[in-house]
Amino acid sequence: MIILLLRLVLSGVFIYAGIIKLLDLPQFEQNILNYQLLAETPSYLLSLYLPWLEITLSICLKTRSYRREASLFLVGLLTVFSLGLISAWVRGLNVECGCFGESLPDFGYAGSMIRNLAFSLMVIYLARFK
Repeated sequence: MIILLLRLVLSGVFIYAGIIKLLDLPQFEQNILNYQLLAETPSYLLSLYLPWLEITLSICLKTRSYRREASLFLVGLLTVFSLGLISAWVRGLNVECGCFGESLPDFGYAGSMIRNLAFSLMVIYLARFK
């Protein structure tokens, strides 16, 4: 029962995050640029690709065939997101996570890191107990 609940929650979170980004691609691209890690063209391409990847992975979480692979991929994404946050934090940049657009309040670096860690732990649990 816990695994089903985790799958549904995580799948919902990543579908929601992907859709929110798709609804405002220019803002999402700007959020990526604000991290000052990528040039304009890669940021643009990432802003087009990442929402669809999140949606696809969240759908895969619901399938028996690709659940483990999707879980591992999501842990990788969450790790990359966290490294980006840490990089911006260390460099003193004032950026918003960009994960959920303007739909949720920004909880700052610490809040975003705690959220990413919680999601990572849930996804690792799912990957372990496929």
